[in-house]
Amino acid sequence: YHVVSAFVADNQITLGEITVEEKTNEITAVPQLLDLIDVEGAIVTANAMSCQKTIVEKIIECKAEYKIGLLMCYLFVAYLTLLSTSQTV
Repeated sequence: YHVVSAFVADNQITLGEITVEEKTNEITAVPQLLDLIDVEGAIVTANAMSCQKTIVEKIIECKAEYKIGLLMCYLFVAYLTLLSTSQTV
């Protein structure tokens, strides 16, 4: 199994974590983790795998901002994600 965690860099603490089963990945775990913690007003950062419409929508629903690292292969998906949200980056 793998663990997806929410880490506050400034305070060096983990706010929460979820284990991910072998046959899945963090795409399904991130929205679940966001349900467990209060990120309102925060900036959520994530890697390229989190550049998914459902994850970005969940972050916006939680009233947080986001910065997601991209790989070139995810650039088109990120572009479509940004076009489909009303959030300005």
